[in-house]
Parts: sequence; structure tokens; C-alpha cells
Amino acid sequence: MGMPVQDVSTGWTAEMARGLPEDGKRYEVLDGELFVTPSPTWDHQTVLALLHRSLESYVRLHELGWLRWSPADIEFSPTRLVQPDLLVVPARAEG
Repeated sequence: MGMPVQDVSTGWTAEMARGLPEDGKRYEVLDGELFVTPSPTWDHQTVLALLHRSLESYVRLHELGWLRWSPADIEFSPTRLVQPDLLVVPARAEG
């Protein structure tokens, strides 16, 4: 069971955001502030698919790593958690 959403948007940590319910919304924490966005639109997803197709061949050709879709949490610090639409996992980062 997830924790209840706070009335204020500040004072959040990555751990707190991970405890929120999986309701299709994107929860990100930027310097302790909670940002909530709805699921992407169909147009957004179409553009994302085209971008993925274009980038995937380049990343593979140059052996840069792996292209990954959201959802994938990236935690930069305890108060900074983001979820990019697309990300490249560098080949040297996976062990």
C-alpha cells in the first residue's frame, strides 16, 4: 500500500515518491519538490516511438550502450528523482 499524498509539494525525497501508488501518473522529485504529471498523450507516445527508432540504430551502431523507455527512475540524490521518457544506459555503466 502506498503512502498518502501530502498536501504540500515540498520536503519530498525519492524514497517518499517511490511509496506513492502506481496510478499511471509520473512522480518526480526535483530538489525536494514533488511534481506530478499525467500519463503521456497518444501524440507524445508517437513522437517518442519515432525518436526511439532513430536513436536506437545510432546507439547500436556506435556501441554506446542501451536505449531504454520510461518508466525508469533515475535518482541523482535523495531529493532528486526523475523519470525520463528515453534514456541511454552507457555500455560501461552495466556490469
